[in-house]
Amino acid sequence: MPDTQAFSNQNLSHITEELYKQNLELTERNKTLSIIQRIDDIILSNVTDLQQIARQIADIIVRHAEGKIVALFSLEHTILKRLAFATSHHLEAQADEFEPLFFKEHISLSDTGYLATAVREKRSITIADFLHLFPALPEEKITTIRDIGTITTTTIYPLIVRDEAIGAILISRSDIEENLKEYYEDLMKRLVIDVGIAISNTLLYKHIQEANLKLQQMDHMKDEFVSLVSHELRTPLTTVKGFISVLMEEAKLPDEQKTMLTLAYSSTDRLIKLVNDMLDVSRIESGKINITIQPLNLTESVMNCFKELQGEAEKHHVTLIMEEKSKSDHMVLADTDKTKEVIINLLNNAIKFTPTGGNITVSFTEDTGSIVTNITDTGRGITGEDLSKLFEKFTRLQESETRKTEGTGLGLYISKSIIEAQKGRIWVTSSGRDMGATFSFSLPKS
Repeated sequence: MPDTQAFSNQNLSHITEELYKQNLELTERNKTLSIIQRIDDIILSNVTDLQQIARQIADIIVRHAEGKIVALFSLEHTILKRLAFATSHHLEAQADEFEPLFFKEHISLSDTGYLATAVREKRSITIADFLHLFPALPEEKITTIRDIGTITTTTIYPLIVRDEAIGAILISRSDIEENLKEYYEDLMKRLVIDVGIAISNTLLYKHIQEANLKLQQMDHMKDEFVSLVSHELRTPLTTVKGFISVLMEEAKLPDEQKTMLTLAYSSTDRLIKLVNDMLDVSRIESGKINITIQPLNLTESVMNCFKELQGEAEKHHVTLIMEEKSKSDHMVLADTDKTKEVIINLLNNAIKFTPTGGNITVSFTEDTGSIVTNITDTGRGITGEDLSKLFEKFTRLQESETRKTEGTGLGLYISKSIIEAQKGRIWVTSSGRDMGATFSFSLPKS
């Protein structure tokens, strides 16, 4: 009986010991998860401020992961840049004094010290004594810091992402390498991965921001260049067009020369239109488009555009029609010249894409607080694929016949910008090939 009792006590003692070990291991695992969770929260809450992320991570390692001195570095080109520095509360009084001595703000990757070596060779380095970490500093100073902080070991962990070193974490602690707890080793493995990814993502974001800024600057320079060149081209082109017009009026010129002058006049006219379109786009994208809002009679404006384009319509054997019930006045608040430019552009497009014998009909409808102008043609129509991109810059319909049509592909983009600048909107509908199309735009009622 006594032997049975002794066996039971021994067995119970063994079970208790195992439970204690398991609870201790579980506690350590929970501590690892808790620290990683804290760091993940920091990383997820901020992707732009690299130094702030680094400072918060360094503080967590000091407060919750037994770090005595913690420093984080990022590698930019061939320079290690110090991002953050934190110490345990025992060393706070000395931190301001020894931080600039221990860790320079910038360290060359070619430096012979342990930090640069660990990053350069992409391997962790553990130093058992502070004296070996900072041989250039006074031994007395290093010994004082080591003793106050009870520092026994320092490890440098290179941060590696996609096999590229991007920085390092330096951690000084009290435990010697052989006595490190299993949870701490696991924590360091996961920590190095998480922090490496965080720094990599933040640096990538920074590079994208810098690249975007450069693109904006280049885009601005392009706009300025286009505007300058367009201004310089418009005056001589207008002069050439004027001289050609005078020469064409000479009745004594041979027919062959008149034909050549007509072609030259037409080509010059197209160049002037191109220059004007480029100037319009430049003004729109630089925010310099001038809009003067005043009461405008849309019906009267459309009829004036009909008169202006009558010759072009007759040349293509296309009839311009104002819907009978729409002939009454329709008043809106808009810029007279800019709205006329839109109407001319939409009518011109309709004439180009409407076959011989076709009609172009203009009608008006009322919407809540606005008047809608509808320009409907009996042309080739527009496919669904083209409808979605029609108002983008340089868009040309990808059909063999329409490719032959002259134009810059800027007209509808300019029209859209003008209408939207007047608090209206513009759109197009079409039932498909050979079913015609209707371009509509709305403007606020007067």
